[in-house]
This record gives sequence, structure tokens and C-alpha cells, in this order.
Amino acid sequence: GLAGGSRHGSGGSPTWYASNMSTCFVYGTLMHDGVLAALLRRTPRTTRARLRGYRRHALKDAHYPAVRRAPSDDAVVDGLLIEGLSAADVALFDAFEDAPSAYTRECVQVELLGDEASAVTVD
Repeated sequence: GLAGGSRHGSGGSPTWYASNMSTCFVYGTLMHDGVLAALLRRTPRTTRARLRGYRRHALKDAHYPAVRRAPSDDAVVDGLLIEGLSAADVALFDAFEDAPSAYTRECVQVELLGDEASAVTVD
């Protein structure tokens, strides 16, 4: 799955999207370098990221995860923030993820992990 939008800089089951998406949070199959590179035919810039207030869960009869809002503040989903996506890249993600039947898209705020630790809004 994925969440997407434009990176708006630092600041304090579904997949997500926004028009003119250039940044996307992924939490499932698209986190694998081989899958991502094969789909996009290039290796995009990625940063480890965390989505708070959601939990990853298995889907019955599926080989990929989904996420849903969780009532607990300690609920988190770790994934990757992918930057520099074109409209064509987003269309490839939609086809790969079977949009819109397999997921919905939302604006989310994720925390960058590691050396780039900060918060960004992905809308």
C-alpha cells in the first residue's frame, strides 16, 4: 500500500494519494527494492518513515498487508517515503495496487526515521 502527496517540509485499510503527487508513503510490497525498481524501472529516493495512529494487518486470502486507523496512540506502521514520483509513477502504483477497488487514499503525516528524523505531511 501507499500514501502520497507533496512533501511540505518539517513540522511537528488504506493507501493514500493526492493530486500532483510527488511523494508517497508505502508500507507493504512496494517497500521491497526489487519490486519498486521493477515497477518504476528506476530506483527512486526513499527514506525510512513511520505512520502513527495506524496498524498493519493481514488480509484474508491476500499476500499483502493493509493498514487501518487504530485507537491507540502507540499504534505505528513503519514503511518508506518515496520522493520524486511523476503522474505516470502514480498510475503504475494505482494499477499495481488495484486502485480504487483494493484501497482508498488519504493525506497523512509521517515521521522520517534515521538521519533525516523529522515529520512531513504527505497529502
